[in-house]
Amino acid sequence: MTSVPDQPNSSAPGRFTVGAKVWFRDGAGGDHIARLPGTVVEDYGDEVAANAHLGRDWAPVRRWAVALDEGRLVFSDGHDLEDR
Repeated sequence: MTSVPDQPNSSAPGRFTVGAKVWFRDGAGGDHIARLPGTVVEDYGDEVAANAHLGRDWAPVRRWAVALDEGRLVFSDGHDLEDR
């Protein structure tokens, strides 16, 4: 099992790219974690770097926008994404 990094927004640079097919691990169902297929549609890496300059720790920008095949749009720091 992959461990969750201690710091948000810490996915490796260049690991995912816009258009990459990924698995999103959705833990919204309690103890059950679903692996849902999707596609990376946006990389907010530049905005993530600005998080520290916002002067707040609520509503942080997430690095990746992922369009799930089921129709939802989710945002991720990368710790819940896997290459497909």
